[in-house]
Amino acid sequence: MSLGIQPMRTSFYSSLSLLVAVVAAALPLGIARAEVLCSADVSYTWVKSPPEQEKDDDDDDDPPPTGKPGQKTPPGGQTAAPAAAPAAAPDAPSQPKPSVVRFAGVQRAGYDEAGAKANLQVELNRQKVRASEQCKRDHESLGDCLATKLSARASILNSLGFSARNELEKALQKECSTQQGVCLSVDSSDPQCRTLSAGKGSDGAAADKKNQGKKPESKKK
Repeated sequence: MSLGIQPMRTSFYSSLSLLVAVVAAALPLGIARAEVLCSADVSYTWVKSPPEQEKDDDDDDDPPPTGKPGQKTPPGGQTAAPAAAPAAAPDAPSQPKPSVVRFAGVQRAGYDEAGAKANLQVELNRQKVRASEQCKRDHESLGDCLATKLSARASILNSLGFSARNELEKALQKECSTQQGVCLSVDSSDPQCRTLSAGKGSDGAAADKKNQGKKPESKKK
């Protein structure tokens, strides 16, 4: 029996040694392999609703008489038309400028730049959906905007008295009213990528760079 077990043990240890050698040979390659980190920002653009223009109530009134007070009307019933004064151009209402709001910063890594950008794009698409939802909630729905602000300050509201709570609710409602408008677009910036070395960390690299500038100290006799 011992003669049959000995070759099996030898074969087992030989296979184990071969496996350890393969792992040891592949380990430095895995450690030295670099990774790439790509990042980008997600933002949305909205514009405030223009203020409503007041309607002129004098449109339906009769035009004022052209004759001056005390001026006699000639027999023909017509008065001489006075010289027309140059009409002042009405001031055009200023249109609100679009506002850009940064929503989130996204980072994703990969073994190479193409893989990092692909991973980043997946997350960017997800964050763009969330950015669009927040824009509509904050700027296109007065009720959703007010509900969000009240929910975020629920603990403060519960600790206030009736009058103070009422004043805070009015202030939040006014804040939501002033930021109502239209959502225009959701965008992301161009990916910025950098290589991360899997070897020495940043502290080790900085220490090596610092030591390179030092001259070796000479031993005193």
